[in-house]
Amino acid sequence: MQELAGVFDIQTAKRLYVMALLRAADADIKNRDIQFAYETSFASEVFPGLAMSENSISDFLLRTGMEYRYLVEFMRKRAKISAGRNIVVDGMLKGCNSYVNTFSEFSRRGTKKGSKDISLIYAYDLETKEPVAVKPYPGNMLDMTSFRDFISEIVINRGLLVLDKGFCSKA
Repeated sequence: MQELAGVFDIQTAKRLYVMALLRAADADIKNRDIQFAYETSFASEVFPGLAMSENSISDFLLRTGMEYRYLVEFMRKRAKISAGRNIVVDGMLKGCNSYVNTFSEFSRRGTKKGSKDISLIYAYDLETKEPVAVKPYPGNMLDMTSFRDFISEIVINRGLLVLDKGFCSKA
């Protein structure tokens, strides 16, 4: 919560924190069910008066996602906190045939299976097992390109890269 409040205004930080708590408690929870979970849990006692309806969450997440500079600042601070410890950076392709998602593209594997993919690069602290950062990339982008961008943008100086495909030997 303190880390969120160091980047976002306090109301945004509270809403993000409570949504993360509720999703950690129930990984399959849908936006439509968050308000009920919020109102019937300790979260509404600790953080009262948060707008958690399905419509308000959708609008809130859309607006928050458009504030990319805050998201990057938050992830950079998470990486700085983990500095000195090992950070694991890995990537994965996730099937995504969305028409509204600009990251959905045919990957090398996707053309064979007939569906588009999105590439997610993520980092977590190996010691604390906490997430540090995540960023989506088009499914057709080479891992080498997306990893290089991710590491330089988030500023990760020490860690373990899980490199399983798409890397030339010189790089």
